[in-house]
Amino acid sequence: MTSPITTTRWPAILLLIGAGYCVSLQAGKLPATLPLLTHDIGLGIVAAGWLVSAVAALAAVGGVFAGSIAGRVGARRMALVGMTLSAAGSAIGALWPTVAGLMLSRIVEGAGFIATVVAVPPLLLGFSRQEDQQTVMAVWPTYFPVGMTVMLLLTPVLIALAGWRCVWAVNAAIVAAWAALVAAMIPHDVETAPPAGNMLSAVRLDVAALIAARTPLWLGLAFAAYASQFLAVMAFLPVLLSETAAVTPSNAALLTAFVVGLNGIGNVLGGVLIRRGVPIFGLMASACIAMVAGALLVFQPDLPFGIRFAGACLFCFVGGCLPSATFARVPTLPLEPRLRAVAVGVVTQAAAIGQFIGPPLLAGVVTAGGSWSYAPIYTVACALICLLAARRATRE
Repeated sequence: MTSPITTTRWPAILLLIGAGYCVSLQAGKLPATLPLLTHDIGLGIVAAGWLVSAVAALAAVGGVFAGSIAGRVGARRMALVGMTLSAAGSAIGALWPTVAGLMLSRIVEGAGFIATVVAVPPLLLGFSRQEDQQTVMAVWPTYFPVGMTVMLLLTPVLIALAGWRCVWAVNAAIVAAWAALVAAMIPHDVETAPPAGNMLSAVRLDVAALIAARTPLWLGLAFAAYASQFLAVMAFLPVLLSETAAVTPSNAALLTAFVVGLNGIGNVLGGVLIRRGVPIFGLMASACIAMVAGALLVFQPDLPFGIRFAGACLFCFVGGCLPSATFARVPTLPLEPRLRAVAVGVVTQAAAIGQFIGPPLLAGVVTAGGSWSYAPIYTVACALICLLAARRATRE
């Protein structure tokens, strides 16, 4: 920014958070169509898991690099490139309706996703006065559950209207339209001129600084463990409900949308609690415990449906406090301001790694055990890792 902000610019912040919602739409469309695609294409559960994870593939290897680039070529420019890639990836899926086409679509969407979600937080901080930065960053992670919920709700309607390819086409149109809105409403002079110098050398210096700081790495590990179990459970929840609770695919998608929506409400609740002084580690620990309890209920087929569904609600709602706590920690990290965009890249990349490996690993545990009741083995392990890493990430 060209000068310090004295008044938080909420319209710009809401517009930028909306960009995160748009690129997260692809997180909801595939889980809602998995029962149909599994039947039509003959995908096995492990193959379906990798297709779910493909959107996080580039994010899993390029988050830090993307964060460093965003700080040097301009976050606004990078956000617009990311949204363009996201729209293009969805268009590929609509125009090339094969397994190969869907995989390419998901990879391009992944590139757009990581570019956007790494570029937006520095802009949010730039539009926020210092007193509001933790609150804004605590609300930012609503982008994922809100985007996922919207598409989970839209998908059954779109499939009924024009088939599953319509889902990809509508996704592309929404993201492209929002990118045009961001381009028109966010000014070109929002950033200072990017620093000169060799890009690869600059990235190496940024990475070295973060490794020396250590705290961002622990924060990233905690978020990776959370994201791994969250996406794994939510991706397979429609299939789980269809197979073990006699719920129709469309109703399973609606129920999953409701549950994921609770995660977004949990994000907001986390932001409110942080603003009121609740310790960040306390929120993260509470989320870990709630997710363990919820998963233990969800994956027990002998329990009544109502209890299992309540477990899914607990898993998502209280678990939603953890992303808010994670991003609220970023403005307080012991780093110079220039490195905070890179720290966001670390956290985002770590989450993408968790999302990338989570669904196939959970599927592998279920396949090896022979039933869904073995899934809590994976979720408990993730929660323990998250809890230990959170303790290290919140020590001053």
